[in-house]
Amino acid sequence: MSRLTIYPDTDAHATDTVTDGAEIGRRLAAIGVRFERWEAARALADDASQDDVLAAYRSQVDALMDEYDFNSVDVVSLHPNHPDKGALRAKFLDEHTHSDFEVRFFVDGKGLFYIHTGGKVYGVLCEKGDLISVPANTPHW
Repeated sequence: MSRLTIYPDTDAHATDTVTDGAEIGRRLAAIGVRFERWEAARALADDASQDDVLAAYRSQVDALMDEYDFNSVDVVSLHPNHPDKGALRAKFLDEHTHSDFEVRFFVDGKGLFYIHTGGKVYGVLCEKGDLISVPANTPHW
């Protein structure tokens, strides 16, 4: 289940936890972060190719590409036995920013984003079907 946990940036004790997808979306929209849940147009096999994944989400991907003026999209498969898992994970562990927004969609599995803004840290557990878009210059890890 997707989850948003909000912490003051000076204290490790959460002030709020939300699991309702629509409420997660509303809370994150207030800080400029996009959160949506997408449904695939067709079932995907465990070994689905990049083309299969893109076809299953074609209408949503096309709308997002038009909205953000993307020129390309790719599919990354990261699993526990991935040979570069450690290096890929390490690259995202430190708080950082990007000069452009960062968009991630979870076809399967899960990932945890932390967003640091406005004196708070927002921990967002994204799971299968979740899309998150972090605005440019927003500290996150």
